[in-house]
Amino acid sequence: MLSDILEKVADKVYTYKAYPTYADFSDVAEALTRKHPCLREPGSFNKSYGWKQRLKINAEFMLITTVPLETKFLAQLDKHSTKLLEVIRSKGGVVKEKTTTTLQVLDETVDITIRRERILTSLVIYLGEPVEHLIKEYQENEVEELEQTTMAIFITGKEDVLHSPKDIKIVIEGTEVLNELPSVATAFAMVFGLTHST
Repeated sequence: MLSDILEKVADKVYTYKAYPTYADFSDVAEALTRKHPCLREPGSFNKSYGWKQRLKINAEFMLITTVPLETKFLAQLDKHSTKLLEVIRSKGGVVKEKTTTTLQVLDETVDITIRRERILTSLVIYLGEPVEHLIKEYQENEVEELEQTTMAIFITGKEDVLHSPKDIKIVIEGTEVLNELPSVATAFAMVFGLTHST
């Protein structure tokens, strides 16, 4: 649903203005949450800050590639997840050892956000990268780690692997650039968009 909203709103914004400004995205996000109060973000200073950031990144990526970033990323992940899992599960050694627990969760849940998170986590392991360099569990008292981070997805309030975290944020150069993301998979897409838009 989130990706559909972002795609439709971004399309509409570009029918009015070819190169919307940051203020334009702010106005659109505020109008969106005013018209649809269920989309308001508690804890956000104006209840729409996260929407403004997601709209801006999705729209910039769409402007460059003519493809809606989040929608395309999640659709392709879903489309190729069976093949990705086959490849990841066929790997032996350290990869098999590290992904076994992660992939067991797939047999325990039908929640698509958790399944996507587990597949992407396993893919990072398969590619030989330490997951904890990209995805970090964060407690509010760990401000120093956040400030020293070059780039990472921070998750807070995650009870266990079968539940979504309370908050998902992206930090670049010690600065929180996005927060209140709906899923780890969305955060992956936004990181991709952020790294390719600079």
